[in-house]
Amino acid sequence: MLRSNNEHLVPVLSHADPAALDPKQPYVRAVTGIAAHVTGVQALFDNFGRVRSLDATDLDGLFDQAYLGDPIVHADSYLASEDARKSLGLQFSEWFAATTVPVGDDSCVTYRQKLTVEGEEYPVRNGYLQVFIDSAGHIYRVNSSVRHGRKPTSVDNIISADDAITACRKHISVQSCQAERSSLLMSSHGDRFDPCYEVVLTTHAPRKVVKFLVKASTGKILHVE
Repeated sequence: MLRSNNEHLVPVLSHADPAALDPKQPYVRAVTGIAAHVTGVQALFDNFGRVRSLDATDLDGLFDQAYLGDPIVHADSYLASEDARKSLGLQFSEWFAATTVPVGDDSCVTYRQKLTVEGEEYPVRNGYLQVFIDSAGHIYRVNSSVRHGRKPTSVDNIISADDAITACRKHISVQSCQAERSSLLMSSHGDRFDPCYEVVLTTHAPRKVVKFLVKASTGKILHVE
């Protein structure tokens, strides 16, 4: 069953094209292929036309490999399968090592997307995978917010983290903050990845937490929340 819904299960970038609401055909074909051997598979698509969640309503789940008791190993094996790689668009993506947390008697294995540029690994903004596995090893849901785009050949000629923080302080007209944090990451926009700083400022008068996205090549503030 294919579903398209504006109630997203995972983050979707605010610049999503309103016209791009129809599922992309490669993803439709991939899900249709899964449905040929997985009973009751359901797919939810986002505004980019890509799969953002897969659900299995059948008790056997999305993956038929024997479960050996380690949820991360099991999730790794599933994500390496042709079903997962094609339906979730994982062919060219990179991921940091997974973490797992219990969800009742089940497990949620979480991966954060990364991009390697000139040997350095950078987190991808809002790029995640979550694989839900029950106690018997059945994979019954996968949530995805994989980001796509052309990666930069280098991360040169960018402002410093301190300069990014200073620009954000000026934006909210404060001289100092109770806490300041800045991290360099890759943000997907259109068909490319750009190096950006994610800056979080905590002010004390008034007390509030403000998050910024700053383009590292220019210092321009792209987003505030």
